[in-house]
Amino acid sequence: TINKETSPLIIFPQGTRIKNNERVPLKKGVSRIYEKANVPCIPVKLNTGDVWPRDSFLRFPGEICIEFKKPIEPGLSMNEFMNKLEKEIYD
Repeated sequence: TINKETSPLIIFPQGTRIKNNERVPLKKGVSRIYEKANVPCIPVKLNTGDVWPRDSFLRFPGEICIEFKKPIEPGLSMNEFMNKLEKEIYD
């Protein structure tokens, strides 16, 4: 159980690390969690796939960047949410 007032929930909608120039479909379950939680979703864009590729245990020198995007307010349909999340992460 997640306490909405004190417990952040982190979800990686791609299901794995990806390189910055890569696009993979987002996992559909993320929209179900968004719908049930009924709280704002703050998309976060990472470049960890460039430093630590998903198909390798090796890590490469580099800087990891974290970019916080605009919150997505609760109440959108699952399709609207997924479209908005995808736009925030990939554009």
